[in-house]
Amino acid sequence: MTAPARFARTLLEPRTLLIAMGGLGALFLVYVLLAASEPTQKPWEAANASLLTGEVEAFTPSFPPRGVPEVMLEGPDGEPVFLSELIGGGPAVVNLWATWCPPCIEELPSLAALKERLAGEVPVYTIAMEAGDPQRQRDMLARLGLEEALPLYRDPSLSLLRSFTERSGGGAAAGLPITVIYDGRAREVGRLAGAADWTSPEAVRLIQSAAAGDAEF
Repeated sequence: MTAPARFARTLLEPRTLLIAMGGLGALFLVYVLLAASEPTQKPWEAANASLLTGEVEAFTPSFPPRGVPEVMLEGPDGEPVFLSELIGGGPAVVNLWATWCPPCIEELPSLAALKERLAGEVPVYTIAMEAGDPQRQRDMLARLGLEEALPLYRDPSLSLLRSFTERSGGGAAAGLPITVIYDGRAREVGRLAGAADWTSPEAVRLIQSAAAGDAEF
């Protein structure tokens, strides 16, 4: 019997087949274990993990993106204006704050600086969630030297806060401050509950990426 024939006969022997099948089974088991050990990522985490770091690490993407809620606000001149009118069809940063909220007051200067930095690129709106006489909010902005940088928009009915709370299932959006980022098509790409330094490189990068449509959440 020739060598090739003996080799072929050896391959067909039951013992050889069992060893081969055992080896294949072991390789499959290793593959399954490795696949199971890989962390499950959501779509936005896989694509933009590097965006959610530092000051914006707690940013919660909206999936799928949402439109602007049809909520009427009180403008700087006291006249009613819809949030959708302010934002139009482009990008925006919308921050909800109140005079009784220390973290809100702490981050207002960074929002004013962000507004100046992104002027002509992404508008920034700060909206007070308080009823009653607006003089209290005006006095606070004046005390911070921000009365011109951050014109006073108000939501005395708290309708916008309720809208955000309903959209988040009643959880993360219940407190203040809340900052919502809209993309170049006026879709909410996500929000951050809590204060942040909005002049930080990672915050600016996140906003610019959303405005340009590069943050595919």
